Amino acid sequence: MEVENTNHKQNIKVNLFQDRFLQNPPNVLQMEQFYIKKNMNDEGAHALGECFQDYFNLQKLILHIRMNQITQKGVQKLSEGISKCLKLQHLKIDFAANQIKAKGFECFGDSISQLTQLQTLDLNLKKNFIETTSSFSFSFGGCLLLRKLNLNLGRNLIEDEGLMNLGHEISKCLHLKKLKLNLQKNKITHDGLIKLCLGLTNCIQITKLFLKMSHNLIGSTGPKGILICLSKLSNLEKFYLDLRNNQILDEGACFIGNAIQSCINLVSLNLRLDNNSIQIKGAASISQGIQQCSKLEYLNLQLNHNSIQEQGAMQLCHIGQCSNLKTLYIGLEQNYILNESMFALGKGIANLVHLENLELNLKNNSIGHQGFKAFSSGIQFCLKLSQINIDIQGNFLNQESLKAFNSSLLNLSQVKNLQLDLRNNCFKEENSLLQNLPFLKNIKANSTRNRFNLLPNPLSGYVLCQFILSKKEINQQNNPLVENEENKQQENQFMDEEGEHIEEEEEEEEEQDEGYQMNYHGNHYNHFYNQYQYGYQHGQNIQVDEADQDQEISIDYRIYFNSQQKVDLIAQAFAIADSLGIVSLKLNTKYCVEDRNLKGKSHYEIKMTSITQYPQYVQLFNLQPNVLTFNQLKYLDLSLSSQFILEKGYSNILHSIQSCQNLTSLSIKFKELMFNEENFKQLSAVIKQLTLLSVLKLQINYISQDYQVQESLNELCQGIIGCQNLTELALDLSSCQIQDEGLNYISENLVQLKKLTAFELKINNNNIKQEGFHSILKLLQSFKEMNKLSLSFGENQIPNSCLIDLSRVISQMKNISTLDLTIENNYFDGSGVIEVIRSICQNSGIKYLALRVGALENFVDQAYKLKQKIKKMKRLVIKNLCLPQEGNF
Repeated sequence: MEVENTNHKQNIKVNLFQDRFLQNPPNVLQMEQFYIKKNMNDEGAHALGECFQDYFNLQKLILHIRMNQITQKGVQKLSEGISKCLKLQHLKIDFAANQIKAKGFECFGDSISQLTQLQTLDLNLKKNFIETTSSFSFSFGGCLLLRKLNLNLGRNLIEDEGLMNLGHEISKCLHLKKLKLNLQKNKITHDGLIKLCLGLTNCIQITKLFLKMSHNLIGSTGPKGILICLSKLSNLEKFYLDLRNNQILDEGACFIGNAIQSCINLVSLNLRLDNNSIQIKGAASISQGIQQCSKLEYLNLQLNHNSIQEQGAMQLCHIGQCSNLKTLYIGLEQNYILNESMFALGKGIANLVHLENLELNLKNNSIGHQGFKAFSSGIQFCLKLSQINIDIQGNFLNQESLKAFNSSLLNLSQVKNLQLDLRNNCFKEENSLLQNLPFLKNIKANSTRNRFNLLPNPLSGYVLCQFILSKKEINQQNNPLVENEENKQQENQFMDEEGEHIEEEEEEEEEQDEGYQMNYHGNHYNHFYNQYQYGYQHGQNIQVDEADQDQEISIDYRIYFNSQQKVDLIAQAFAIADSLGIVSLKLNTKYCVEDRNLKGKSHYEIKMTSITQYPQYVQLFNLQPNVLTFNQLKYLDLSLSSQFILEKGYSNILHSIQSCQNLTSLSIKFKELMFNEENFKQLSAVIKQLTLLSVLKLQINYISQDYQVQESLNELCQGIIGCQNLTELALDLSSCQIQDEGLNYISENLVQLKKLTAFELKINNNNIKQEGFHSILKLLQSFKEMNKLSLSFGENQIPNSCLIDLSRVISQMKNISTLDLTIENNYFDGSGVIEVIRSICQNSGIKYLALRVGALENFVDQAYKLKQKIKKMKRLVIKNLCLPQEGNF
């Protein structure tokens, strides 16, 4: 059965190729991109190759055929078809994660060599089981006009013989100006690298060279090839070299340092030499080589996990001779660095008067207060700095270190992005975080977006907050469904674009150093920090009045607690936010499941009490113990886990929210908290008090067993309609068993919200039938000014006729511009879905669309046609379009 199903899919795929090509005349000059993700085998590749044979005028072609089942046979037929396009100038093919092996690679090369007008070739053959032997032969020497070559052969089984052949073929491309070779994770030794580099010496016109050779067997003599190569490439302007995990030692590092000295025209240099057992001599040679590159504007030097020690790091002061540097990235993690090297580094950076971007990784060394103070005194002379990112966790800094750093920042008026990570240092007092937060006020006027991680040593758990000092206008009109066109263009841009900085191409699968583990103080913390790390996307669904326009600060803030502490952490976070003039607070409680202090216990409880019992916090923020009002907060986003919230804790949280009288935007997610009647009453009472609310978002997904939620929903809605200024409302009530009666209550109450323009309702898995769904449709018809609608109603008992009724409602919404629908797992068939899609196409006001339809029998062919119809509508910006495919049911 599986074989028959696969063949059926393949026939459909082949037919799609033919239909697609028939839409383009044979004299077309540029073929649109093909994305063929799965279920393509040799038959499909053969059909695709035949389609190309008539396109004799084609000049540019991009194919994405990664992660399929193509072998040598399929590649041969496909490449034969492409070779008929004799006027091709730009070719990009992504073959990653297939099974073409060495013979397929050879066949492809033989065909490509016939394209004598080819100028740009971008070929991705990563993870294709390519194993080179003495008989291996790859040729594209016929492409004599080739100017740009990008060849990705990473994660294969390539040995030295393959590198020798590759170097020989590249040596024929005398007009080559940009070369990118990715040979990571193969079986290449020093001999292979030297032979490859010998071939590159003929390409004297190269200005941009990228070599990615990490995780091979190059050793200490292999980098000699780099020296031979660079000595001939006098026109080189950009150089990227990745030799991570190759044990090049000091000898190899010296070869690289000497090679760089000859590149006097370098503008951009990127060296990734992590985990290579480089010591003092190697680091000194590299630093002296960089010193000779006086034209450098961009430098990325990564020496993490080596042993350059104090004397080696001190040599980095030579970087100060590159006075034209604008961007500097240095990685020195775990290199046994002390204070003296920080003096030298600060001295060198002080000379970089044009520096705009600075990023340092100094984790897990032995840097103390005096060293960081000396470094801080150096950066104060870089008056053009706009971005600073310093990771100095796992050292020996204290409160005085922060004061010194803060003093240096006072001179840097152009800093817009500051990220500082001080985890696992020597903040002796448990509350040192709270005592040092006020220093942020000094840079508030200069900053637009900053992150601070000022964390004491971990105890048992934490609350994670993120504060946004935001008076900068955040445009709510930027619809969340709209794709970032700039990012989209960057993804699709062809490799012949000029003028970009050298940026590291990240592997899709994260590169990790195998067989290497770090053991240092704070490793326990890093385990659960990485597991629970919280990210915040700035600007989503938040709008700030024009009167409040200014700038912003973002602070990552974690409050640590142990099983004996009884501080109301939520109120504490609110107090900190209010004291700093913060207008937007996003807070997420997290629960640590590992605790060395609990003697084997994996769970414990936190009881919250009022912050007024702790006068030291009140005094710190100049608050009166009996007056806890938070007047600054306008935007509040809470994500609260069930392990954190007990009965009394829930009441304290709502009391803190009620104290935010100026709130205009409130979002609360109760994660796995079992709601009961009393919870609904308290929540309703608090919401009713927040009369200035314009945005409200609630997520409640768990209800106590044997509890009839319908009456409580009525009470909750009574509280919501008390906020007559609401313009945006989002309710996620999935798995609450609200049934038809609950939806009737929602509809009867919310109809009073006359100003509502955006409405989101998730009612999945609620035993809803026709009556309840019709009440929601009636509610939607009452929202005359609504321009954004999001509905999700899967796992219910809604009949197909309701979809037809929904289609009528959609067609009548004259002001709707954004529509997000999830239709799945009900009593639907294709006819109802067709009517919904037809109404979407007919409503000319809809501009942004997300549509997800679950598996429906006998709907596959129709789904494809409908999907194509939607995609052809130029007025629609499609964020998500998921319709049933063969095999989905």
